[in-house]
Amino acid sequence: MTYPYNVAGDLHLEAVQSREEAVRQLEKLAAEVRRAVEAGVIEGDAGDAAREHLERAAEEAAQETPDKEGILAHVDRARTVVEGVSAAGGLLDALVRAVEMVRNLF
Repeated sequence: MTYPYNVAGDLHLEAVQSREEAVRQLEKLAAEVRRAVEAGVIEGDAGDAAREHLERAAEEAAQETPDKEGILAHVDRARTVVEGVSAAGGLLDALVRAVEMVRNLF
């Protein structure tokens, strides 16, 4: 089963220029992971862990003084979970780009 993920249509990680937009993009990515779990592409427990890490990253990014390393750690943990799922290649690509977004913005 291949997950039909439309990165270009849903996420615009390269265009993010504010913390607020970064938070929205991380929240969208967490929602997409949830949809991948519901579609059976990512096993439930692993997918839930990836989603929770992305939600924590978004929460941290929304703080008045966000911890860049904490955000990166959460996004990277989500990436690690998705990395082993070949059918979730689009999600993996988005997670790699999210790491770059955090490095450049925070």
